[in-house]
Parts: sequence; C-alpha cells; structure tokens
Amino acid sequence: MKTLIVYNSRYGSTKEYSIELARMLKCDVLPLRNIAKANLDNYNVIVFSSYFYLGKLMKIDFVKKVWEKIKSKKIIVLGVSAFASKKNIIEKQWIDSISTRYRENIAFFVLHGRIRRKRLSIFDKIILFFTKKGSFD
Repeated sequence: MKTLIVYNSRYGSTKEYSIELARMLKCDVLPLRNIAKANLDNYNVIVFSSYFYLGKLMKIDFVKKVWEKIKSKKIIVLGVSAFASKKNIIEKQWIDSISTRYRENIAFFVLHGRIRRKRLSIFDKIILFFTKKGSFD
C-alpha cells in the first residue's frame, strides 16, 4: 500500500512525528502547504497530522476539502497536543473539529506534543500563563 503523510505543524512536534513516521514506513511525507504537488489518487492511505490549538484540530478542513477524492482510502488523523493525557478534553476537541460524517471513516490517534516556551508567540505565552497547564522543555 502506498502511503502519504500530510502534516501541518506550528512549533515542530507534528513535523518531527510526521517525518519520523514516514522514515519508519518508507512512505512519502509532505507539508500541507505543498499538497498541490501530490496526486492523492496515487495513494491507498492518507495520514493527516496536525496540532490542537485553542480547542480545535488545525487545518482539518483539508480533509473535508479533499473528502470526495479520499473517502474510499484508508484515512488516519494524528492530532498532536501538549495535553494528550487529558483524553476526555482531546476527544471533545476532536468531535468539535469535524462532523460525524467524516469521523466515522477516520482512524484517529493522539500524540503527545510539547511546549517549547522559547518558541511561543506572545499570544501563546499569555494563554499558557492564564491556563497554567503543561510542561516546558
């Protein structure tokens, strides 16, 4: 089976997971911004990896946009979150991110991200300060 991993990363964890997974599976990997270079018809498995931010899985609209092309394929979504251990919160965020019509045909997995304080935007530092969650590396 030919597999494509498409990723969207903000601070690097999602990109690192995607590249390492592609290396292990010996498959193609592409940042979402370069998706126009890929012919999705050439793949049996599409893996979309992105991060949770402010309660939503970012860029999940990509899956909806290409749904008619990929709905007959094996679709896997990897959601990366610094709060992956909070399964009930992540499950709600997943449900809020995409409707049942799509979810019932997607295998969904959560991967633990990390917070890199030095890379955070001012806005993200403020959010983190007020939520007082997470750990830094």
